[in-house]
Amino acid sequence: MSPARHQPTRLESIVAIALTAIPVIILVLIFTAHKTTDISRFGIQSSITEKPQSWGLLTEDKSAIDLAGLAPQGFKPFGHGESYDEETLYEKINGKAPLYTESGFVKLSTQRYVSEKNDELTFELYIYNMGSAANAFSVYSIQRRAESSPADGMPFAYRTENALYLADGRYYCELIGSSDSPLLLDAVDFTATALIENLKDAGPAEIPQLAIFPSQNLIPNTFILYLNGAFGFAGLTNTFSAKYKVNDETVTAFISKQPDPAAAKELADQYAEFVIVNGGEKIAPSDPAVKYIDFYGSLEIVSVEDSFVLGIHQADDRMAADIILALIRNSLAKENQ
Repeated sequence: MSPARHQPTRLESIVAIALTAIPVIILVLIFTAHKTTDISRFGIQSSITEKPQSWGLLTEDKSAIDLAGLAPQGFKPFGHGESYDEETLYEKINGKAPLYTESGFVKLSTQRYVSEKNDELTFELYIYNMGSAANAFSVYSIQRRAESSPADGMPFAYRTENALYLADGRYYCELIGSSDSPLLLDAVDFTATALIENLKDAGPAEIPQLAIFPSQNLIPNTFILYLNGAFGFAGLTNTFSAKYKVNDETVTAFISKQPDPAAAKELADQYAEFVIVNGGEKIAPSDPAVKYIDFYGSLEIVSVEDSFVLGIHQADDRMAADIILALIRNSLAKENQ
């Protein structure tokens, strides 16, 4: 005779159901917490926007435009736009962030685009709000690639094999493609043109100080603005330079505007002393108002014109250096009239 089967009591049934339900409840709670937890209370900040990047996230201007809307025909936005501030910029451009943050950086906004027919054709738009036209021009000029060519129709823009770089008002922009495909480069041009049209109220596109440099013998697209520490000397701030060609000699000229003539003279003396301390040797000048220094075989020239410090940096030929120095001094004399 087989033993009678045990019939579970009501209490045992309730306990069994509860034990079965507990793992499910725990999973639901974990999922809910994951969806709603504010990670910022742990000191973690999310820099990725939840919607396609818009103009309102790029600037405080009242006008607005979606960066997603800048997609060329045959392309579409790839993912959401992203936005980075001074604290999170390193996440996007690790290693290069200090150049921007030390030059007035406000915000970076980016958007990627992909071909609707070939997902290997992509490009990314980077828009750095640098706070002023001078700041934007500085990072643009310092980072200019050696192997590049001017981009027609844009005051400050150049191309490389797969990218376009430009400065417009307070914005420094990069459009970097995944390849040098002609179709992709046309798409980059379209988005760059549309972007500039929407940046038209961003501020002045011109840098007035560049007009001081005479055009004679000037090598185009060689301007650089050093906001801090030009040529390794901390005192040379807001210093513009440009390259000139005299016969076969290349000469780098520079100017730095100071508050008044006394400040300019003091800075010129300090810079000359800096070069000498670091191995330079004084050369007897043909003009007592100009300091000539031999720096390991190259020539450094420092002078003053009213409130400007000006000079020649590491020239190989004295005659060529003197010719360009005279052009710069004459231009500054006219500027100060």
